[in-house]
Amino acid sequence: MRMSVLNLLPALSRLSMHAGIRNISACTNPLYFKVSSVLLKQSRQLKPISEIEVPSKLIEEREQRLRKLPSISEEEAESRILLQKDWNKYKTQQHLAIIQTIDSILHSQQRALDELRAESEELYQQAIQIDFDFIPYTTKGPLKTPPIENYDCPDGEYTNITRKFDGEE
Repeated sequence: MRMSVLNLLPALSRLSMHAGIRNISACTNPLYFKVSSVLLKQSRQLKPISEIEVPSKLIEEREQRLRKLPSISEEEAESRILLQKDWNKYKTQQHLAIIQTIDSILHSQQRALDELRAESEELYQQAIQIDFDFIPYTTKGPLKTPPIENYDCPDGEYTNITRKFDGEE
């Protein structure tokens, strides 16, 4: 089975685009994945942050705070569109050149392996073995202690204002 680098690119780009993934980090190297055991457990519901809420004063002043952008001329708009098209064309050509280079390298590698296999099956088997020195993977023994029973993790100040109904109402 031939593993292509191109097969990994869509998965890596999807990982980086989705901010909702919290348990996998591929920030240093595509081969250097970390999985945190803590985040694989059922996480607690996060508390809402009151600072995120927009104050009503700002909502009322919205019209005053909006910036009126100056209108651009038709020539400037067309110039920007043409510039964006040129940039898209350049990036597409660059992307295709990279794909062609990778395909050429993979094709040359496969051709060399085929020739090696025709020469000696034993050398071919040694050549296709994985070299674990190239994969930056290190592990350590267990560093965590067993959980404390009935321990409620402090999560900041919290006042429970939930109303309890006893069915009398």
